[in-house]
This record gives sequence, C-alpha cells and structure tokens, in this order.
Amino acid sequence: MKPALRLGATGIGMAASAALVSVAVVGPSSATNGVSVKWDLTSNWTSGFEGTATITNNTGAPLDPWSVTLLTTNKITSYWNATSAPVAGGYKFGAPSWATALANGSSVVIGFDASRTAGAPIAPTACAVVGTSCTMIGGDTASPTPTAASSSPSPSASSASPSPTSASPSPSTTAGPSTLPTPIKFTPKSTASGVINYHLNLPYGSGNVEKLTLSNNYTDLITSNFVSGALLGRLLHEKDPNLAFNKDYVYGSLFAQLLQENINTGGYTNTTDWINSDASQRAQLLASGQGGPYQINDYSKRLETPAGIGLVNFSALQKGLGYSVDKQDAATNNQTNSTGPDSLDQKYFGPMAAAYFHLNDYNRLVMNNADTWGPQYQYYNACMANLRKSQSTQASNNMYDMILNAAYNAGTYSAILKDEFRICAGMYTTNPEMTQLKSLGDYTLSDSAFKTATGSTESAGSTFILYPRQIRLYLDQMFNQKTFNSGAITGTNSINLSAQDIGYVFQNSMGTLAYINSAKAYNYIAPADSAGAYAAALSANGLTTKSFLDIGTPAGKSAFFKLLDDAINNVATNLNIHFGDVTQTTIGATASASPSASGTVTPTASATAAACQGALATYPTGRGTYASGTCVKGSDGATYVCLPGVAAWCNSPAEWAYAPGTGSAWSQAWSKR
Repeated sequence: MKPALRLGATGIGMAASAALVSVAVVGPSSATNGVSVKWDLTSNWTSGFEGTATITNNTGAPLDPWSVTLLTTNKITSYWNATSAPVAGGYKFGAPSWATALANGSSVVIGFDASRTAGAPIAPTACAVVGTSCTMIGGDTASPTPTAASSSPSPSASSASPSPTSASPSPSTTAGPSTLPTPIKFTPKSTASGVINYHLNLPYGSGNVEKLTLSNNYTDLITSNFVSGALLGRLLHEKDPNLAFNKDYVYGSLFAQLLQENINTGGYTNTTDWINSDASQRAQLLASGQGGPYQINDYSKRLETPAGIGLVNFSALQKGLGYSVDKQDAATNNQTNSTGPDSLDQKYFGPMAAAYFHLNDYNRLVMNNADTWGPQYQYYNACMANLRKSQSTQASNNMYDMILNAAYNAGTYSAILKDEFRICAGMYTTNPEMTQLKSLGDYTLSDSAFKTATGSTESAGSTFILYPRQIRLYLDQMFNQKTFNSGAITGTNSINLSAQDIGYVFQNSMGTLAYINSAKAYNYIAPADSAGAYAAALSANGLTTKSFLDIGTPAGKSAFFKLLDDAINNVATNLNIHFGDVTQTTIGATASASPSASGTVTPTASATAAACQGALATYPTGRGTYASGTCVKGSDGATYVCLPGVAAWCNSPAEWAYAPGTGSAWSQAWSKR
C-alpha cells in the first residue's frame, strides 16, 4: 500500500489533485461524437489555481496516442498524468508513456497547476484535437473544493498533492491544538540569512523554483524538525543498532520534506503554534485522505496490512493524536474517512508524527521482505548487511535516507525503491551497481540521464524519480555542502542557532510525546524533565545557554547533532522511556492536555504474561501454532509473550526479523517479561 497523495514535483512541487491518482477509465461521456473535455477547478488561491480535465473519446475509434490542446493565457507550472508542451494560445497535453491509448467511450483525467494571468479566465476557453471536433464542458463556476482520494495499493499509482503557492497567509492569533500541552513562548535569539531554493526540478534551473529567505522567523521551525529527526535516528537504532546512515540527511529529512510537501512553508510565522497559520490552507491539508503538512496520508491505517501498525499504535503519539485504536480499525466511520487531527499541523508535534511515519516505513519494509514474495526480497538482506558495515557510516554515498524517502514518497512497492535496494545490495561488490551508486544522488541529472546512469526503471517525469534527491539538495543548501554539484547551493547560508532557543524547542517538542511512567500513569513528558536532560547535555558538550551553533558549518552542525543525541538519550534514561513502544489498544480514556493526566495502562500482553508458567518451548519450537499471548523462551533464556493482534509476525519464518530478542523487529511481535 502506498500513500494516497504525496507532494512532489514534476518540474516543481506537484500539487494536489486529491481526486487524481492515476490515468483512469471513468466511463462514457454524454457526448455523442468527437472528443469532450470536462474542466473542474479543484483549488483556487490568490496567485494561481489547480484543475483537472476529464478527456473523453467518443470518436468511434481508439486514439493512440491521444493528445488535446487547451487554449488558455494562464501559465502552466506543473502537470500530471500527461506530457505537456506550450503551443500558440495554450498548451498541448499528450498521452503519458505508460498509457498511450484512449479507447472509444473511455476517459482519462489529467491535472495541472497554473499561475494566473491578470484578467484572464481560470478555465481553458476552448480545446482542439487534430482530426476531430473537441467540445469544452465546464468553466470557472466549478467547485474549488477537491475531493480526497482513497488510498491505492497499486505500486504504480501516480502521486499528487496540494500546490505550493506564494500567497501570504492570514496569521491566526489562536493557540495550537487543545489536545497538546501549551508550548513555552520565547523570543528567538537565533539568526539566519540566505536562501533555500525548493519546489524545484532537477537539474536546478530546468523548471520552476521557489525561494525561502532565511531569517529568525524560521529558526524554531527548523529546530523542531531537527529534534524530531534526531529522535528518528534513535528510533532506527533501537530497531537496528548497527544500521549506518548519514545523519545530515536523516536528521534533516523532516524539514526538507516539509519544504517539499507543504503548501507554503515560506508563509510560516513563528507567532503561532501552527505550521500553517492560514486556516483555509490548514483545513485543506487536514482534509480526509491528506495527512497534514507532511502529507502522511496513510497515518490513520495499519501498514502494510491489518497485521501492521498505524501511528496511533505508537504509545508516544497516541495521546497527541487524540483518536483511539478502535477509531483507526473501524470498518466504517473510521479515522481514514475523518478530518485529520489538528495536532498534525502543530509545529512541535507535526514533525514528530512524520518521524514515526518514517519509522513505520522501516517496519513495512521488514514486513514486506520477510517472505520470498516481498517486493525487494532478492536485494533486501544484502542491502541491509551493507548498511551495517562501518564504511557506510556518515558516507556521502550512504543511501539509507534515500530508501526511506522513496518509501515515504512513492510507496513500498515502487520501482524507484526496488532500484535503490538493488544498487544498495551491490554497492560494494558488483558492477554496474558500484558505479551506479555514484549517480544515485547526482543533482545534475535530468530524469532521462538519471535512468541511464542508475539503470532505474522508474518513469521519467514522475515525482518519484526526483524526490529523494530533492530532499538532499534542500539540506545541502542549508549545510553549505556540495555532496553533488548544483547551482542551487550558494555556500553562503547561515543558520546560527542559539543554545537557549534549542532548549526551549527541545522542551516543547519532547513535551508532545507521552509515556507510561513508573506510577503506571500515561503522561506527556514534563517540561522540567526535558529541561534537565537538555541542561545535562549542554554541560557534557562544553556548551552554555549563551552558545551558538551554526549548522551551515561542519563544526556547528556536528555539535548540534551531538547535543540533540545526548539530550534525547538523557530523557530516555532518566524517565526509562522506550520511544518505539507499541500498543494494540487505546491507553486510558480521552486524551488530555495536562502533563499530569493519567490513564489506564493496557499497551502490551502483560495481562496474559501471568500465564507463562512452567516449562516453556524454546523458540522456534511450535512456530506456526503461536497465538496472541503464547509464551516462549528466547535464545537468551528470557521469556517472551506474543503481542495481541500480531500472531502472524510471531509465526513468521523470518527469524532475522522476528526472532524474540534478536530479530531486527522483534519488539513489534513480542513483549519481554
């Protein structure tokens, strides 16, 4: 299963046609001859708009390949499910390579974003098709509200998402979500200058680009995303302690994804708790099927299958999400069909939710490839073994971040993800993979050049072929480093973070996570606990609240990452928190914003553990017959209980993943007594 929508770029940030996931047959039109084009306006803002065109063939014969010209004076900035080229008076849209024919009586849906020409109508004024008539249906009176698409399990489905816009938001003076603790307010001492180019095509300069002018308005948002990124790093190492990754791109992924996924990160204002202070933009991003500014569209589902877990199954997030496990799992009236929790747009909780979604991508990849039918099974084990080698640590060609981002953007069955696992599996031992590895992150490559250099089977013109490199390029601009060359990297950016500001953000970010304390109460992490952990980390690193760390320099960046790692470790140690804990039930009753709120604890199989008496079979004896609550003895001699709802994992023959106590994902299947 892949996300229903995903912000990406084909030329720029591709925008949200929530009603569009692929070229689809939608049935015959009422027209009796020729070609008809039904126009629908799906989104409308000050400087531009987004729309779809349903093209129906009623010529009496197939059109292969099909094409249609739409007459408009507006400037098309991105498009999907078609090729596009400017022509006199408008744009010619043609069949994509994967669906060239349009049968008689059938339709395809294409979409595009456009910047508005002053005084011009939004809708195309006419259409034209060579060799037959073309009738235009619909105009500017169409509804501006997009219909959210349901998730598609198809690994080849196209991706679409809300369009970035430069329109200025109307700042809200209201506080953030009521389900979360009230953040500490502070006036930033941090400074920032320079420009980040984003929503861009590759190579840089070949398409649209938007610019975020750095200032201290953004430093709290940048910091909160890096706190969440550092926690993601810890979560990955809790799963796989020897996994090597480049911290630059794992810790930074969340902020870069926010730039790419969100409608208008440049419009952020630090005077509110929201990422999007414009209420209308926020509502669009939290609509059913969207997933907030990070576009974590399938946040509300168990992934990869009903045997998996969703975000609400993470104990740390359940309280802040504010809905129940039952709401997630319901057949009807479930969370997937509901408006997203507004906490997804809160600037401290939102990136945490995205971090855990990445963690669940790790889980999904383990699940998918535990059996021989897995989509990357033939490469998975060799790739992960390579990523555990010391030579992979912090290497510029360490590609684990690209694997995570391909899974996040394109889905766990996508062509680009399989390409990356293939290259990863052979990156130290076989050709052409050893050579292809060097091109995997190359910003100078066009889609076709990338396919040639890497042997990729991903479609040119798709968002998927760009996304992992886009995320890296945004971060290399912030870090002033040219891992690969690009004109977008000026080398002159400064993001000089005050240690005092980092401390406030750290408290606010960690304060959105909940845990079960020693008194068995389900609480948010209290500010005092985070403050103490951070103060100890400052001291251990020879820093004070008056220190500044410029992440645009190698030394400042390294010190920043070390500070976050130490502070998070102190929280975990002091409070005895395992941040990756999973629950199959709702913990307590209604979530409360009070850090002292408590609830009934029911997150594990502890209720059945009391039955683990007498001589127990040593795993894997009896595998295939295990049920929720089954007790076994692990290779370490400890007792393990199969967790509720995941007996399929307990019985999996993939011991490297699910063997109790030793498998890379054992804690998803077993509870240790």
